[in-house]
Amino acid sequence: MVEEYFRANPDQFRRPAQIRITHVAVDGFKWPTGTKARAVELLDRLRRERLLPDEGAALGDEPFVPSKLPLLTSKDIQTRFGVVFDQALEIAPVGEWSGPFASRYGDHLVWVHEKKPAYVPPLADIRDQVEQRFIQKLADEWLALRLQQLRAEFDIVMPERSQ
Repeated sequence: MVEEYFRANPDQFRRPAQIRITHVAVDGFKWPTGTKARAVELLDRLRRERLLPDEGAALGDEPFVPSKLPLLTSKDIQTRFGVVFDQALEIAPVGEWSGPFASRYGDHLVWVHEKKPAYVPPLADIRDQVEQRFIQKLADEWLALRLQQLRAEFDIVMPERSQ
């Protein structure tokens, strides 16, 4: 029965897509005019000198968010940088510098290390979680049925309120 429940409800167990990046920040507060132009010049240098992420990260302004980030979900990226930045990462290639991408802090040049698509783990890896949800579903169904039975057996009368 647990297997059937899992097969019928895979989206309940889907893990979100993730991305791991290093970014070089061009601080929009430090450079209120010309932020994008500075970012474009910096991107040209990163590409021309074929700088790797660790080397390139040192060339930017002090970022508000660490330069090197672990695997993050879209929601995590939005929390740190904003929706526009997250959407831009969808088209960013893996293994090269791209950008500039705007965030609430300025513009960023991004090296995408890896992109992991959303997936449903094998049942063997999440069996305990599936069993818990299945048991909860059975309990909810039993409670709904029992309440329906009780309503059929009794007349529920609400006292009138005095005003």
